[in-house]
Amino acid sequence: MAKSKALTPSQQLFVSEYLVDRNGTRAYKKAFPQCKYGTCRVEAAKLLAKPNIREEIRAASKAQQKRTQVRADDALREAARIAFADPYYLFETDGFTLRPMHEIPIETRRVIAKMKLKVERVVPLGQRNVDLICPSCGHQHTKSIDMVTRHETVEFRFVPKGVGLDKLFKHLGLYQEISPIESLLASFPKSLADQVREAMAELDTRTTGQS
Repeated sequence: MAKSKALTPSQQLFVSEYLVDRNGTRAYKKAFPQCKYGTCRVEAAKLLAKPNIREEIRAASKAQQKRTQVRADDALREAARIAFADPYYLFETDGFTLRPMHEIPIETRRVIAKMKLKVERVVPLGQRNVDLICPSCGHQHTKSIDMVTRHETVEFRFVPKGVGLDKLFKHLGLYQEISPIESLLASFPKSLADQVREAMAELDTRTTGQS
């Protein structure tokens, strides 16, 4: 088998950008900024079908995983945390009192996208007579004290569940994205669609120098 054709600088940039979020259209737009969105979508699908591009992506992905020490299982677990996060664990068993941050389970803390704590507000209620017990003599006496009430608001925002569910659905094969070319071929008779795919594969082989 002949050696794969080397990537052009623009193709290298496409691969680098594609590894960011696996969005071919966005990556193609970065690599070829003069192209319109519709063209980027079609051309990205063509580029991703090329053997040398696919091989470069595989190699770059392995190198990326080695550098970051992040495995596919780790990413999948994070997606599951997002998809199945339950706000119940932010509160005590009474369902109302907020737990201290260190008592919130880590599985719940890791899906908090934003936390906002408003400064407490002191509201005076005026003087009230309160019956107190003297710690020395044990006798009860009445004392007039200033009563106040304190208010504070804590707001949590979770990472949208749709993000985690989308990644899990893709991983489990519950749905898959179809390239524009495959969408078009789906409308062809099967025999004709197979012929077109074979012709495209042969053209890719010639282009990349594969034997």
